[in-house]
Amino acid sequence: MDGGNATMEEYFRALTAEVGVLGQKAQRMGSNQDNLLRNIEQRREEVSGVSLDEEMANMIRFQHAYSAASTLINRADQMMESLLGMVR
Repeated sequence: MDGGNATMEEYFRALTAEVGVLGQKAQRMGSNQDNLLRNIEQRREEVSGVSLDEEMANMIRFQHAYSAASTLINRADQMMESLLGMVR
C-alpha cells in the first residue's frame, strides 16, 4: 500500500475519496448529457414546431385569396355570357 508506507485505514480513506470523486464526476456528466439533450430537443422543436397562430393567419389569408379568385372567375363568366348574348 503506497510502497508499504500507508496504513490500511489511510488506504481505505483514499480509496473511498477516489470513489466519491468518480461518482460525482459521473453524476455531473449525466447531468450535462441531460441538459444537452434538452437543448437539442428544444432547438429541433424551434425548427420543426408548428405555430398555431401563424397557421391560422395563413389559413385566413388563403381563404381570402380563394374568395377573391372565385369572385374574379364569376365576373369573367358573367362578362363572357354578356358578350355571347350581344353576338347572338
